[in-house]
Amino acid sequence: MNDTAKRIISALIFGAALLFSLYGCAASARGIFSLGANDSFAEIVAIVVCLPGFFATTVVAFWFRKIAGIAMMALSLIFLIGMLLQRNYELTVLHFPQENLSTFLAAILRPCGAVFLLGAFALITRALGWQEVIQRKHEPVE
Repeated sequence: MNDTAKRIISALIFGAALLFSLYGCAASARGIFSLGANDSFAEIVAIVVCLPGFFATTVVAFWFRKIAGIAMMALSLIFLIGMLLQRNYELTVLHFPQENLSTFLAAILRPCGAVFLLGAFALITRALGWQEVIQRKHEPVE
């Protein structure tokens, strides 16, 4: 496969992720305005940092694939841990009724898994030597 085809594939994947990450920004705005006594610190960090952070790392992926891949994988794990700690907080501290765990995990693992796989794609393609989507111009320093 030639370099142009690889760059087009990367541009399509990161471009689609950029569109989906805009939803994360909209969801974080809704979540921030509805923070209250039922929210733990872990959930607040997950919402405030991870959802807009995914948008930022998707933009960075066009130039710096390795940095974006590591950041995406870290953000997905932070979000997963934050949501699991929030569910534990609801059950143990607030005494919310127990709901079906498989439904909860499916709702959380889908977006976390997608972001984690996108980060893995960025790291694997970087290791395979795929060029960046947008090339940086190297100008001599005087």
